[in-house]
Amino acid sequence: MIAVPLNTVCLEHGKKEPTPVAEFKLVKPEEYTENVALQELLVMIASGKVNKDVAQAAAWHLNNDMSWAELASKTENNYGAAGPRRVFSNAHLYAAQNLVALAVGKAREEQTDEPATTTPRTSRVSRIQP
Repeated sequence: MIAVPLNTVCLEHGKKEPTPVAEFKLVKPEEYTENVALQELLVMIASGKVNKDVAQAAAWHLNNDMSWAELASKTENNYGAAGPRRVFSNAHLYAAQNLVALAVGKAREEQTDEPATTTPRTSRVSRIQP
């Protein structure tokens, strides 16, 4: 047995957490799904350059059709008296929306062989001068 570091996400919302002894079969993204945007997202996640919470929100949005509102309201209660906490911060959800836009753009580009015209959202607001 060898240990190989992997950057992964849960693709099936609601399934039980895997255990350390669970066995997995690695497959290419195109073998798992026909959703080209999800395939592009998985390649980006595998690079190790995507925050894990951002990656998870984006994956559930694309693969499980979870709305951004559903993801924003998701909580976990592992904190005892501190009560539940939100799984995804607003910043993580905003970044996930940008990541999905990028994945969708790359998927369109791949399917049409044309550069993507989708621009990721920006947090900057233009001010109109009188």
